[in-house]
Amino acid sequence: MNTLRTILVIGSGGREQAIAFKLAESQEVGSVYICPDPMTPFASEKIRGLNLNPNHFDELSQFTIQKNIDLVVVGPEVPLVNGVVDFLENKGVPVLGPSKNGAKLEGSKHFSKQLMKDFKIPTAAFKNASSYEEGVQYLNEIDKMDTNLGIVIKADKLAAGKGVFLCDSKNEAEDLLYKIMKDDSFVIKDDKVVIEEKLFGKEISAFALCDGESFLTLGYARDYKRLEDYDKGPNTGGMGGFSHEGLVDDELREKIDEKVFSNTLKSLKKLGVHYKGILFAGLMIGPDGGINVLEFNVRMGDPEAQILLPLVKEDLYPLFKAAADGELADLIKKRPLPLRSKVHMKEGSSVHVVMVSEGYPLLEKGKKMKLDQFVKMPQLDQGPDSLTHYFLSGVKKEKQGKRLLNKSGRVLGVTGLGISLKEARDRAYEEVHLTHFDGAHFRTDIALNL
Repeated sequence: MNTLRTILVIGSGGREQAIAFKLAESQEVGSVYICPDPMTPFASEKIRGLNLNPNHFDELSQFTIQKNIDLVVVGPEVPLVNGVVDFLENKGVPVLGPSKNGAKLEGSKHFSKQLMKDFKIPTAAFKNASSYEEGVQYLNEIDKMDTNLGIVIKADKLAAGKGVFLCDSKNEAEDLLYKIMKDDSFVIKDDKVVIEEKLFGKEISAFALCDGESFLTLGYARDYKRLEDYDKGPNTGGMGGFSHEGLVDDELREKIDEKVFSNTLKSLKKLGVHYKGILFAGLMIGPDGGINVLEFNVRMGDPEAQILLPLVKEDLYPLFKAAADGELADLIKKRPLPLRSKVHMKEGSSVHVVMVSEGYPLLEKGKKMKLDQFVKMPQLDQGPDSLTHYFLSGVKKEKQGKRLLNKSGRVLGVTGLGISLKEARDRAYEEVHLTHFDGAHFRTDIALNL
């Protein structure tokens, strides 16, 4: 009798619970641990919370050895940027995720933009600024060009999805530059920024599972970053999104594979980086079909994981393990010809809607969100064939009792599946309207009027 595998998923948000839920479906997997323990109900009996700090690498290493963990999957970007993969692999633990050097692709906007420029990976025109004065000088140069194009300011370091600012004028851009680099009351602080031209078109999130040499595409989605309907308000970590079969056609997929994923892996290899794990490319598809990379991330997206993973039709564990072991190319050769470039996805559509706390996102120090409110939601049977999935990211159990409270900005998300996009959207919003907590906010236009 074969021994069932044990997996550790690092991170406890909606993304990590989606990863754990999908891996728990595998017939090869017996247990999936999530750390830190999200203290929420799980969608599978195989999943259990683990009270460990994911930034305490020694404790993680000891646990993986004690429990004979077969695979560690790293969900969030912070442990990756801090080098958790290097640390665990040095202890002989198989990990799906890039090294610390590979994680610079997300950890430093300066690094990623320079990589794109040096290796001709298509991206917007930009300037890396390492001081406020340098940034202002570049803004003055743009102003002299008398251009009506917008300006984008990006913090260099990680900012939980809230470090990108779209500006309509030079004055607005200079004000944002001052706040990021000089204003101590502003939450997003950095001594380096990227200033780039604003691109227009349709945004798409593209994902690939990589082993350093080979890759399989893991789906495409479109997410909604702004807080309010019709893309108003500040950027957030994500307010929802959708995916459907027609989002990316074969011609566009081939362009993305060659110009983005293949080119990026080869470019990193030239820098001595053997990139394995999930590669997430945020893309802008122009009116002429041209591709530009807006940003790279080094893990599954949130909410994109909650959108795409319920659509995956095959067992993800063997794919993840092969990528972690650097053996994805061998596995690809054994796959049916139509699946040698992509993960097998179900037919149909997926729509995900995020509910957030009042006051989110916090961009000024001293501001507060409305937390510790009771969360009321319907009881769902979330089996593998369910057409509706709840992913709880910012909830906790009350100290006395079984009720749930909201504990952070992005509280939960609901994914609806359906043959058509409308069917999936209707399912998601039906459950959202049955879910309540004081101060709850969600966008009403996810996957609407496309």
